Parts: sequence; structure tokens; C-alpha cells
Amino acid sequence: MKRNETSSLQKNPDFISAKITPLLLLSLELYLSSSIKNDQISNLRKNLVIQARLIADQIPSSLTRNLDDFCKRVKEKSGARVTIIDSSGAVLGDSDEPSEKKWKIIRTDPRFRMQQ
Repeated sequence: MKRNETSSLQKNPDFISAKITPLLLLSLELYLSSSIKNDQISNLRKNLVIQARLIADQIPSSLTRNLDDFCKRVKEKSGARVTIIDSSGAVLGDSDEPSEKKWKIIRTDPRFRMQQ
């Protein structure tokens, strides 16, 4: 019986490749998509840190409580929303909404905690 099974597989190698090829392709696709996603997220984080440092250098030295106008000017140049948050979590300026409205929300939201 083994001889017949072996000879039938040898006669029909397409059968093996039809079973194995989709599994290999699926495995490769899952690996590559995960790697690309992680790489994209890493690059995005690096770019955001660079942009934040560039903007931080431009914040007016006479720090006023409301930096909304500054944030709006930066948004006009960059096209990105800008929010300035102090170390306690209070919003000092926002390009899209008045900072006074949101400071309590961000202060209590764990996504916005300062990472050191």
C-alpha cells in the first residue's frame, strides 16, 4: 500500500504544491504585514518626537496660560493639529478647540500621560 501512495504522490506533485503553497503564502503575508505595521508605527513615533521637539523650540518664552493662537499658526504651516500639554496634563494650547474646554478631559485621560 505504501508503494501505491508514494507513486501517486510522485505522479501528482501539483497536489502537494496546491496544499502547501497557500499555507506558505498565508504565513508569509501574516509575517510581512505584522513587520510592516510595526515598522510604520516605529517610524511614525520617531517622526512625531522630532516634530514635537521642533515645535517645542518655537514656543514663546513668555509662556502665557493660553497658547491657542500659537498652535493655530503652527497648524497653518504644518497642516497637523497641535496641542500643548504641560507636565500636569493641563492643556495650554490647542489648534482646533479652545484649550479651556478640554484641560480636565486630557488631564484624566491615561492616553495623554507624560511618558518619560
